[in-house]
Amino acid sequence: MRIDTRYIPADLIAGDKTLTDLLAELGKLEAAHEEAFRARDNATRELDTAPGSDSALYASALRAGRGDPGPVAVRTAEEKVTNAQRRLDAAEIASSQVGAEIADHVRNVAPKLREHATGQADTAREQISQALTALDTAMDRLETARHARRWVDAVAGDRTGVSAPSEPTLILTVPGSELGTTRADRITWHAVYDALCDLADSSRVATRETERSRAMMPGVPQMLSEYEMIHGRGTAPDDTPVTSDKVAPAVSAPR
Repeated sequence: MRIDTRYIPADLIAGDKTLTDLLAELGKLEAAHEEAFRARDNATRELDTAPGSDSALYASALRAGRGDPGPVAVRTAEEKVTNAQRRLDAAEIASSQVGAEIADHVRNVAPKLREHATGQADTAREQISQALTALDTAMDRLETARHARRWVDAVAGDRTGVSAPSEPTLILTVPGSELGTTRADRITWHAVYDALCDLADSSRVATRETERSRAMMPGVPQMLSEYEMIHGRGTAPDDTPVTSDKVAPAVSAPR
Protein backbone atom coordinates (compact mmCIF):
# COMPACT_ATOMS: atom_id res chain seq x y z
CA MET A 1 0.00 0.00 0.00
CA ARG A 2 1.29 3.43 -0.99
CA ILE A 3 1.00 6.07 1.76
CA ASP A 4 2.22 9.58 0.96
CA THR A 5 3.98 10.85 4.08
CA ARG A 6 3.71 14.45 2.86
CA TYR A 7 0.00 14.56 3.63
CA ILE A 8 -0.28 12.90 7.02
CA PRO A 9 -2.84 14.59 9.33
CA ALA A 10 -0.33 15.21 12.12
CA ASP A 11 -2.87 16.46 14.64
CA LEU A 12 -4.96 13.33 14.10
CA ILE A 13 -2.20 10.80 14.83
CA ALA A 14 -0.23 12.82 17.41
CA GLY A 15 -1.64 10.82 20.35
CA ASP A 16 -1.02 7.41 18.77
CA LYS A 17 2.63 6.42 19.44
CA THR A 18 2.46 3.20 17.42
CA LEU A 19 1.13 5.00 14.37
CA THR A 20 3.54 7.90 14.84
CA ASP A 21 6.54 5.52 14.98
CA LEU A 22 5.38 3.55 11.92
CA LEU A 23 4.90 6.72 9.90
CA ALA A 24 8.32 8.00 10.95
CA GLU A 25 9.85 4.68 9.83
CA LEU A 26 8.01 4.95 6.54
CA GLY A 27 9.40 8.45 6.04
CA LYS A 28 12.97 7.16 6.48
CA LEU A 29 12.34 4.33 4.04
CA GLU A 30 10.96 6.73 1.47
CA ALA A 31 14.09 8.85 1.83
CA ALA A 32 16.24 5.74 1.33
CA HIS A 33 14.15 4.83 -1.72
CA GLU A 34 14.70 8.26 -3.28
CA GLU A 35 18.43 8.08 -2.57
CA ALA A 36 18.68 4.62 -4.16
CA PHE A 37 16.70 5.81 -7.18
CA ARG A 38 19.11 8.72 -7.73
CA ALA A 39 22.11 6.41 -7.26
CA ARG A 40 20.76 3.95 -9.84
CA ASP A 41 20.01 6.80 -12.23
CA ASN A 42 23.55 8.16 -11.92
CA ALA A 43 25.05 4.67 -12.28
CA THR A 44 22.95 4.02 -15.38
CA ARG A 45 24.31 7.17 -16.99
CA GLU A 46 27.83 6.06 -16.11
CA LEU A 47 27.13 2.69 -17.70
CA ASP A 48 26.07 4.41 -20.91
CA THR A 49 29.43 6.16 -21.21
CA ALA A 50 31.56 3.33 -19.76
CA PRO A 51 32.32 1.56 -23.08
CA GLY A 52 33.82 4.75 -24.45
CA SER A 53 35.96 5.17 -21.33
CA ASP A 54 37.18 1.56 -21.60
CA SER A 55 38.03 2.02 -25.27
CA ALA A 56 40.03 5.14 -24.49
CA LEU A 57 41.83 3.27 -21.68
CA TYR A 58 42.58 0.35 -24.01
CA ALA A 59 43.94 2.74 -26.63
CA SER A 60 46.29 4.28 -24.08
CA ALA A 61 47.45 0.79 -23.07
CA LEU A 62 48.20 -0.15 -26.68
CA ARG A 63 50.28 2.96 -27.20
CA ALA A 64 52.20 2.21 -24.02
CA GLY A 65 52.81 -1.36 -25.12
CA ARG A 66 50.61 -2.84 -22.40
CA GLY A 67 47.90 -5.46 -22.68
CA ASP A 68 44.12 -5.09 -22.56
CA PRO A 69 43.10 -3.64 -19.15
CA GLY A 70 39.61 -5.07 -19.57
CA PRO A 71 36.22 -3.39 -19.28
CA VAL A 72 37.06 -1.70 -15.98
CA ALA A 73 34.60 1.20 -16.33
CA VAL A 74 31.78 -1.07 -17.50
CA ARG A 75 32.25 -3.49 -14.59
CA THR A 76 32.38 -0.63 -12.08
CA ALA A 77 29.23 0.99 -13.48
CA GLU A 78 27.40 -2.35 -13.64
CA GLU A 79 28.25 -3.00 -9.99
CA LYS A 80 26.93 0.44 -9.03
CA VAL A 81 23.70 -0.18 -10.97
CA THR A 82 23.27 -3.61 -9.35
CA ASN A 83 23.85 -2.32 -5.81
CA ALA A 84 21.54 0.66 -6.30
CA GLN A 85 18.83 -1.56 -7.77
CA ARG A 86 19.10 -3.98 -4.84
CA ARG A 87 18.78 -1.09 -2.38
CA LEU A 88 15.86 0.30 -4.39
CA ASP A 89 14.06 -3.06 -4.40
CA ALA A 90 14.69 -3.54 -0.68
CA ALA A 91 13.37 -0.06 0.12
CA GLU A 92 10.23 -0.75 -1.92
CA ILE A 93 9.60 -4.05 -0.13
CA ALA A 94 10.23 -2.53 3.29
CA SER A 95 7.96 0.43 2.51
CA SER A 96 5.21 -1.95 1.43
CA GLN A 97 5.59 -3.94 4.64
CA VAL A 98 5.40 -0.83 6.82
CA GLY A 99 2.49 0.47 4.75
CA ALA A 100 0.60 -2.77 5.37
CA GLU A 101 1.29 -2.50 9.12
CA ILE A 102 0.03 1.10 9.09
CA ALA A 103 -3.11 0.05 7.23
CA ASP A 104 -3.77 -2.75 9.73
CA HIS A 105 -3.28 -0.43 12.68
CA VAL A 106 -5.49 2.30 11.20
CA ARG A 107 -8.23 -0.26 10.54
CA ASN A 108 -8.08 -1.31 14.19
CA VAL A 109 -8.35 2.24 15.54
CA ALA A 110 -10.43 3.68 12.70
CA PRO A 111 -13.55 4.32 14.84
CA LYS A 112 -11.50 6.37 17.31
CA LEU A 113 -9.73 8.31 14.55
CA ARG A 114 -13.00 8.96 12.71
CA GLU A 115 -14.59 10.20 15.92
CA HIS A 116 -11.68 12.58 16.48
CA ALA A 117 -11.80 13.86 12.90
CA THR A 118 -15.58 14.24 13.06
CA GLY A 119 -15.26 16.27 16.26
CA GLN A 120 -12.74 18.56 14.63
CA ALA A 121 -15.02 18.98 11.60
CA ASP A 122 -18.01 19.78 13.82
CA THR A 123 -15.98 22.38 15.70
CA ALA A 124 -14.80 23.93 12.45
CA ARG A 125 -18.34 24.02 11.04
CA GLU A 126 -19.59 25.74 14.17
CA GLN A 127 -16.82 28.33 13.82
CA ILE A 128 -17.75 28.83 10.16
CA SER A 129 -21.40 29.23 11.09
CA GLN A 130 -20.61 31.84 13.74
CA ALA A 131 -18.31 33.70 11.37
CA LEU A 132 -20.98 33.62 8.66
CA THR A 133 -23.54 35.13 11.03
CA ALA A 134 -21.21 38.03 11.79
CA LEU A 135 -20.21 38.39 8.14
CA ASP A 136 -23.84 38.26 7.04
CA THR A 137 -24.73 41.10 9.40
CA ALA A 138 -21.71 43.11 8.25
CA MET A 139 -22.66 42.64 4.58
CA ASP A 140 -26.21 43.84 5.30
CA ARG A 141 -24.84 46.90 7.06
CA LEU A 142 -22.43 47.57 4.22
CA GLU A 143 -25.13 47.48 1.57
CA THR A 144 -27.45 49.59 3.73
CA ALA A 145 -24.70 52.20 4.07
CA ARG A 146 -23.93 52.09 0.34
CA HIS A 147 -27.61 52.47 -0.43
CA ALA A 148 -27.86 55.42 1.98
CA ARG A 149 -24.94 57.11 0.20
CA ARG A 150 -26.56 56.60 -3.18
CA TRP A 151 -29.88 57.90 -1.83
CA VAL A 152 -28.25 61.05 -0.42
CA ASP A 153 -26.37 61.68 -3.67
CA ALA A 154 -29.56 61.20 -5.69
CA VAL A 155 -31.69 63.50 -3.54
CA ALA A 156 -29.01 66.15 -3.19
CA GLY A 157 -28.42 66.07 -6.93
CA ASP A 158 -32.13 66.16 -7.77
CA ARG A 159 -31.81 62.95 -9.76
CA THR A 160 -34.11 60.00 -10.39
CA GLY A 161 -35.04 58.05 -7.26
CA VAL A 162 -32.88 55.21 -6.04
CA SER A 163 -34.37 51.71 -6.04
CA ALA A 164 -34.15 49.21 -3.19
CA PRO A 165 -30.70 48.13 -2.02
CA SER A 166 -29.01 45.88 -4.56
CA GLU A 167 -27.18 42.68 -3.78
CA PRO A 168 -23.40 43.11 -3.48
CA THR A 169 -21.41 41.71 -6.37
CA LEU A 170 -17.91 40.33 -5.81
CA ILE A 171 -15.12 40.11 -8.37
CA LEU A 172 -13.12 36.87 -8.22
CA THR A 173 -9.77 36.41 -9.95
CA VAL A 174 -9.46 32.86 -11.32
CA PRO A 175 -7.01 31.09 -13.67
CA GLY A 176 -7.67 31.77 -17.34
CA SER A 177 -7.78 29.34 -20.23
CA GLU A 178 -4.08 29.87 -20.99
CA LEU A 179 -1.18 29.03 -18.70
CA GLY A 180 -0.26 31.93 -16.46
CA THR A 181 -3.30 34.04 -17.33
CA THR A 182 -6.16 35.11 -15.09
CA ARG A 183 -9.66 36.40 -15.59
CA ALA A 184 -12.08 38.31 -13.39
CA ASP A 185 -15.49 36.72 -12.79
CA ARG A 186 -18.41 38.43 -11.09
CA ILE A 187 -20.41 36.54 -8.50
CA THR A 188 -23.16 37.63 -6.14
CA TRP A 189 -22.68 37.74 -2.39
CA HIS A 190 -25.61 35.35 -1.91
CA ALA A 191 -23.87 32.74 -4.08
CA VAL A 192 -20.72 32.98 -1.97
CA TYR A 193 -22.79 32.93 1.21
CA ASP A 194 -24.67 29.80 0.13
CA ALA A 195 -21.42 28.03 -0.78
CA LEU A 196 -19.97 28.82 2.65
CA CYS A 197 -23.20 27.68 4.31
CA ASP A 198 -22.81 24.36 2.49
CA LEU A 199 -19.44 23.96 4.22
CA ALA A 200 -20.99 24.72 7.61
CA ASP A 201 -23.97 22.42 7.09
CA SER A 202 -23.53 19.46 4.75
CA SER A 203 -27.24 18.61 5.11
CA ARG A 204 -27.97 21.58 2.85
CA VAL A 205 -26.19 19.80 0.01
CA ALA A 206 -28.07 16.56 0.70
CA THR A 207 -31.38 18.44 0.73
CA ARG A 208 -30.55 20.15 -2.53
CA GLU A 209 -29.62 16.88 -4.18
CA THR A 210 -32.84 15.30 -2.93
CA GLU A 211 -34.85 18.15 -4.40
CA ARG A 212 -32.93 17.84 -7.64
CA SER A 213 -33.72 14.12 -7.83
CA ARG A 214 -37.40 14.69 -7.09
CA ALA A 215 -37.54 17.39 -9.73
CA MET A 216 -36.44 14.86 -12.36
CA MET A 217 -39.15 12.32 -11.49
CA PRO A 218 -41.87 11.70 -14.12
CA GLY A 219 -44.83 14.04 -13.79
CA VAL A 220 -42.96 16.64 -11.73
CA PRO A 221 -42.64 20.14 -13.24
CA GLN A 222 -39.05 20.78 -14.25
CA MET A 223 -36.85 23.90 -14.34
CA LEU A 224 -36.24 24.38 -10.62
CA SER A 225 -33.94 27.30 -9.92
CA GLU A 226 -30.84 26.88 -7.75
CA TYR A 227 -32.59 28.97 -5.09
CA GLU A 228 -35.58 26.61 -5.12
CA MET A 229 -33.27 23.60 -4.82
CA ILE A 230 -31.90 25.07 -1.59
CA HIS A 231 -34.98 26.68 -0.06
CA GLY A 232 -37.84 24.67 -1.55
CA ARG A 233 -40.03 24.66 -4.65
CA GLY A 234 -41.87 27.89 -5.37
CA THR A 235 -39.66 30.15 -3.24
CA ALA A 236 -37.72 33.11 -4.56
CA PRO A 237 -35.12 35.46 -3.08
CA ASP A 238 -37.84 38.06 -2.51
CA ASP A 239 -39.85 35.52 -0.48
CA THR A 240 -37.08 34.42 1.86
CA PRO A 241 -33.93 36.55 1.76
CA VAL A 242 -30.79 34.55 2.40
CA THR A 243 -28.90 37.13 4.44
CA SER A 244 -31.65 38.66 6.54
CA ASP A 245 -34.74 37.67 8.44
CA LYS A 246 -36.38 40.94 7.57
CA VAL A 247 -37.41 42.10 4.14
CA ALA A 248 -36.06 45.55 3.41
CA PRO A 249 -38.77 47.77 1.90
CA ALA A 250 -38.11 49.38 -1.43
CA VAL A 251 -36.81 52.92 -1.00
CA SER A 252 -36.89 55.61 -3.63
CA ALA A 253 -35.94 59.25 -3.50
CA PRO A 254 -38.43 61.91 -4.61
CA ARG A 255 -37.99 63.15 -8.11
